[in-house]
Amino acid sequence: MKTELVYQDDKIQIFIASLPTNEENISLLNPDDLTAYKKISSQSRKMEFLGVRLLLHHAGIQGKISYQNKKPILSGDLNLSISHNKTHVAVGLSKIACGIDIEHIGARVLRIQSRFLTDFEMQLAGSDLVRNSLMWSAKEAAYKLDNSLIDFKQDMEILELDEDKQIVKMRCSQNERILHFRIFNDNVICWITA
Repeated sequence: MKTELVYQDDKIQIFIASLPTNEENISLLNPDDLTAYKKISSQSRKMEFLGVRLLLHHAGIQGKISYQNKKPILSGDLNLSISHNKTHVAVGLSKIACGIDIEHIGARVLRIQSRFLTDFEMQLAGSDLVRNSLMWSAKEAAYKLDNSLIDFKQDMEILELDEDKQIVKMRCSQNERILHFRIFNDNVICWITA
């Protein structure tokens, strides 16, 4: 499993890897994770579960993952955010709270854009698949950081996309926030720190 460090600064590290397609490296799971893995009935959920743990293993990150209010908690002193799509898994590791999202760039996002974009954002994105996917990913990452931001249209508004600097300026409730992103292959990955 090839694990790639996509971004690193003094606040966060972003890792990405392809989802596993088989159980070849299942022996790398610790006993608790192996027990949890065996209880998962969906094959795609199994590969997501395995992919996250293998990514952390290959990145040299130790610790067990638990969940509190649906947020992943990594034992130790690092905060963890997890995302996956049909082909990749991504994690954000930070000393402070963080949120991450990875999305496949595809037409599905155009069918739901009116549910998550304001009128201004719809003008900014138009029918551009990359921009629409990026906006969805940015809002998902912000939600993962602060799950009180439940209404993607009222609680969050994208103010600016700077594709050269690979940042998104967003209003989250009453606060202005900066998110970072990368586009690779047919995917967009977006992250935010507290």
